[in-house]
Amino acid sequence: MNPNPEQWTRLLLVRHGESVGNLQDVWAGWSETPLSAVGRRQAADTAARLAQEGLGAVALFSSPLSRAWQTADVIGRALGHEPIVDESLKEMHFGDLECMQGRRFAEDHPTVYARWRDKTDEDFGWPGGETRRQFRRRVSEAIARLAGACNQQTALVVTHSGVIRMALAHLIPERFGAWWDVRVDNCSLTHVELGGSCRVRVPVVNDVGHLRQ
Repeated sequence: MNPNPEQWTRLLLVRHGESVGNLQDVWAGWSETPLSAVGRRQAADTAARLAQEGLGAVALFSSPLSRAWQTADVIGRALGHEPIVDESLKEMHFGDLECMQGRRFAEDHPTVYARWRDKTDEDFGWPGGETRRQFRRRVSEAIARLAGACNQQTALVVTHSGVIRMALAHLIPERFGAWWDVRVDNCSLTHVELGGSCRVRVPVVNDVGHLRQ
């Protein structure tokens, strides 16, 4: 038996449930859009699974945006945790393009769209919003802070698809561009494990096995 087994800090990243904005194909960013009826059911299903698995999470962190907070509140009630709001867990700020319809992005904003397609371009920025570099800094600082708060233990983090993708892109930078094309569905679970010497493991990405179809 290894007398000094390595200890890992585990962050379980949960995307919020389906929002009204998701139904409308709106890129909400920092704008408020509540959970839909399906999103509330997804949050309940996620809470039931997490309660059943008994992960022993020591804390529950949440973006302040209502779609994430409502999801975290349902989970917190099931696990006996009061969600801790962290402003840095908000979605990327789309600036002047907040609440645009995704399917019209290329047509309505061709110049921005052309540069957005290069997912390795960290200096790409939304007009009036954040650049990828600014977003990466915000997310990376949040991940480091939350990991430090639950050192060698497990924490739940309820946030947004962009934050989860950026966390993965930052932690595994050799695949920076590739992570932006990874699916992160509503109420999916993504596990990140942080060890000594800056080691990172990502054993689970976009687990939706607990959601009813």
